[in-house]
Amino acid sequence: MLGQQVDRAKMESYYQIANGGNAERKDSLANALFAESKKYSSEEEYRTAINVLRSLEKEDKQLALEKVATKKYPKGKITRDAFVTNVFYKAEETAAKEKAYLELIRKWPVANFPGDELTYDYVLGSLATSFAKDGNAKKATYYLSEMKERFWRGNGYLPAGQALLAAGDTLAAAPIFKTAMDDAYYYISLPEQQKDNKARFAAMGYASSMSAYVNILVGQRKY
Repeated sequence: MLGQQVDRAKMESYYQIANGGNAERKDSLANALFAESKKYSSEEEYRTAINVLRSLEKEDKQLALEKVATKKYPKGKITRDAFVTNVFYKAEETAAKEKAYLELIRKWPVANFPGDELTYDYVLGSLATSFAKDGNAKKATYYLSEMKERFWRGNGYLPAGQALLAAGDTLAAAPIFKTAMDDAYYYISLPEQQKDNKARFAAMGYASSMSAYVNILVGQRKY
């Protein structure tokens, strides 16, 4: 417990410098973290230092440390996140995105990162939306169905549903909006004491999904 409190206090001091320190203090902290990294024995230590260096806007040291970490932990979160950023999100064509996603789950299976499902859901949402924009409702729906985090699923479904709606595919878009609406309503309906940050975030998607779904029903004369 004491160790956790010390670590928390240290992190708070780091971010105070990052958010309000002068250039001299930021340089000093960046240099100290980079020198200290030679003694790191865990990926989490690297992740913490990289995040702080990013906050300090010391990109040269951040990238240098990431390079060391990816070599040291090829199956870890740092290497996975670098792949997602530099390969998946930079892919312009849907086929390239899908290829990157399949490589992602082969090299870094979601089962190896319990509690980190949202990272994969973001990727799935992006991939599904890309397929939806291409007019491939079947694959868009499939990849949406692979999402794990219900609280985010509603918001994650919306861009794909909107892309299908823009293409005039109301048949495929309707169940997507309904799922998003139902998920959001579930969180809205929770007892007040159970409404955590996830629930509040999920509820934000209700109005958009309901409006889109109702408009489809009206267009189909299903009142």
